[in-house]
Amino acid sequence: MKNNIFKNITIITAISMLLLTVLIIVSFVLVSTSDSKKELRTYSETCNKQIEKIENKDDLDKFNYYKKENNIRITVFTSSGRIYKDTTGIDMLSEIEGNQMEALVYLVMDETEIGTNLELVASPYTDQNAMHVLYTKVKVPFAVDENEFLIVRYSISSIIGSRAFHVLLITLAGFWLLVIAVLFILFWYNIQASMKPLEQVQAIMNDIQAGTYKASKETYSVFDSQADKMVSQIDKIGDLINNNLLEMEMVLDSIKQGVITFDKNGSILYQNKAAKELLNFDIIKSGGVRKFFDTIGFKEDLNEAFNNRKESSLELSINEKVLKVENIFTRTDQMDTIGIYMLLVITDITEEKNALKYKNQFFADASHELKTPLTAITGYSEMLSISTTNEKVVKKCSDEINKNAIRMKALIEEMLQLSKMENIKTDIEFEQISLRNILDSIIEDLSVIAKKKQVDINISGEATIMGNKKLIIMLYKNLISNAIKYNKENGSIDVNISEDSDKVYLSVKDTGIGIAKEHLTKIFERFYRVEESRTTNDQVESSTGLGLSIVQKICDLHNAKIQVESILGEGTEFKIIFNK
Repeated sequence: MKNNIFKNITIITAISMLLLTVLIIVSFVLVSTSDSKKELRTYSETCNKQIEKIENKDDLDKFNYYKKENNIRITVFTSSGRIYKDTTGIDMLSEIEGNQMEALVYLVMDETEIGTNLELVASPYTDQNAMHVLYTKVKVPFAVDENEFLIVRYSISSIIGSRAFHVLLITLAGFWLLVIAVLFILFWYNIQASMKPLEQVQAIMNDIQAGTYKASKETYSVFDSQADKMVSQIDKIGDLINNNLLEMEMVLDSIKQGVITFDKNGSILYQNKAAKELLNFDIIKSGGVRKFFDTIGFKEDLNEAFNNRKESSLELSINEKVLKVENIFTRTDQMDTIGIYMLLVITDITEEKNALKYKNQFFADASHELKTPLTAITGYSEMLSISTTNEKVVKKCSDEINKNAIRMKALIEEMLQLSKMENIKTDIEFEQISLRNILDSIIEDLSVIAKKKQVDINISGEATIMGNKKLIIMLYKNLISNAIKYNKENGSIDVNISEDSDKVYLSVKDTGIGIAKEHLTKIFERFYRVEESRTTNDQVESSTGLGLSIVQKICDLHNAKIQVESILGEGTEFKIIFNK
C-alpha cells in the first residue's frame, strides 16, 4: 500500500515538474519575443526618421551613430534587394533569398513595413542565426539605384538562439538531472525499504522451515505478528497430526497382530511393535519388499501377490512360532492419497496350532485310555455269559467289571474337568481365600482314604491368596490323593502352608515310593503314568494319568509355579508358589 502511494506521488510530482518546466520555457520565450518585437518597432521608428534626414548617400554611414547600445542589427537594402550597408561593419553585398526576398517584393510594392517575423538571418559569426526581423521602407532624398527609397531591416537575435536561453536550458537540464538523481535515490531507498520486509519474511520462512523459529515476545513489525500467528497455526496443525499419528501408532502397537505397510515401489513404510517382535528382526532395515520376502521365505508366492495385487494367506514357521501372513491391498483411488499400496498382516497362530495338536493328541490318548477298561468290561461280560454257575468266576468278573467301570467314570470326569479348564480364558472369578480353611473343609474325606492305607496327614501353617475356591479344592484333592495312593503303609503326608513378603508357599510331601528322575519332566503330561509299580490294586484309587495335568492347569490359571522333588524309594514333594 505504501509503495503504491509513493509511486503515485512520484509520478504526479514528475509530471507536474515537467509541465512547470515547459510552462517556464514557453513563458520565457513568449515574454522575450514580445519584448523583442516591441523594442524593434520602437527603435525602427526612431531610426527611420533619422535616415530620412540624411541628404547624401555618403552620409548614410552615420546611421550607425543613431544606433543605441543594444543588440539590434540594421541592414540596408537597395530597392533591387541588394545589401547596401550593415551595422556589423562587414561588406555583405550578396543576394538575399527565401522569405527575405518576399518581404522586399512587398516593400517595393509601396508597402511601408512588414511586421516582425522570426527568420534565419546570415551572421558574420555563424552561417545563420534565428532573429526577429522588421522590414521597413524609407524614402531618401538621394538615389542609390533608380528608385529613391531604401529598405531597412531591423533584426534582433531571438531568445531561442540567445545565450540566456541556452543558460536557461542548461539550468533546467541540471535541475532535471538533480531531480532524476533525487528520484533515483528515493526509488532506491524505497526499494530497499520494500525489500527489508521481504528479507524479513524470507528469514522467518527459513527459520520456520528449519524448525528454529521462536515467537517473539515483542512485535517489531506486522510480519512478526503474522509469522507468530502462522507458526501458531502450523504448530496446532502439527500437534494435531502428531497426536493422530501417535494415537494410530498406539492403537497399532496395542494389537497382537503384526502390521507392515508398503508403497507401490516396494519400500517399507511402517511396522508396528508386534511385527518386529513376531519376526524377531527390524523389517524396515531389511531393504525393501523383495529382500523382506527373501528373508521370511515364500519369495515367489509373495512377489506374485505383490506384483499382481493378489490377496493371499500363507503360513510361516519362524523362531518356533507358526505365523499366518495375509496381504491386503488398498483401493486404487486411495493409494495416491494415503500412499499405502499393500498391508501385510501377521498373526501368531502358534497356540491355535498347538491347541489343535493337543486336541488331536488328547482324543487319541482318550481313545486309548477308554479302550483298555472297555476291553476288560467286554471280556469279563463274555465270561459271565459263558459261566454263570461258578460263584468265584462270577465274583471275579463282577469285581473287574465294576473296577473298570469306576476307572472309566473317573477318566471321563477328569477329562471333562480338564476340558473345562482349557476353555477358561479371563472369566474365572478370584477372591481372597484361606488355604488352611479350604484344606480343613476337605481333609475329613481325604482322611478316610488315608486311614485305609494307614497314612497320617499332618497340616501346618496358614496364608491367604487371591484364587478360585473350586479350583484350589480340586488341586488339594489331586495332590493329596496321589500322596496317599503312592505312599507306603504307615507312611505320612505333610501339608505345609507358609508365606513371605510377596509369595505364598504350599507344600505336599509324602513318604511314598518316589519318582525316578527321568520321569519328573513328563509327569504333568496328559495320560502319562510312570510305570505299573506306581499303580495300586485298590479299585477306588485306579489312576487316570490326568491328575497332575489338572494340577498344572490350575497353577497356570492362578499364575503360580509348581516344582517337584523326588527320591526314588523315599518320597516326593510338590511345592506350589503363589503370588500375593
